[in-house]
Amino acid sequence: MVAKAQRWEMVNLARGGTGYTSQLTGQTAQKGCGLDECPSFVEMADVAIKRKPDVVVVAGGRNDGGANIVDATHALFRKVRDALPEARIIAIQPMWDATSYPGFLVGYGRVIRKEVEAVNGDYVKIGSPLAGRPELIKDDGVHPTSAGQKVLAEAINRAIDKT
Repeated sequence: MVAKAQRWEMVNLARGGTGYTSQLTGQTAQKGCGLDECPSFVEMADVAIKRKPDVVVVAGGRNDGGANIVDATHALFRKVRDALPEARIIAIQPMWDATSYPGFLVGYGRVIRKEVEAVNGDYVKIGSPLAGRPELIKDDGVHPTSAGQKVLAEAINRAIDKT
């Protein structure tokens, strides 16, 4: 929905269960992304770089679950910028479900903002558009419903349009 609204040709390299540091292997990977291995964002950067995109959007953090993401975030944005000096790099504020936004994600937001801005990228702050709206979250308590995805897309597009 975001790519369509922004008139971007989208290539989705997202892998379920992954994050800046978080990766999955084996049976956990099968459940997360449906593959034998689900690489972290840093590991997926090479795949994105090979496609030579004009815009790179990074959205995540929830799956890192409180781990230290400083080095990985620095490495990711530096790697992308070095390989794609003309690309627009956008980092989306870590998203959350309908419950209260956790403190570890507030800290992640600071780290992500610092590192993406250090490479002349944009940090897109969207707030907590799903907070207090459990009807927008699937029964798993984590993933947004179609209506929830629409709410997130609208929040992201509004924020991107302001940058």
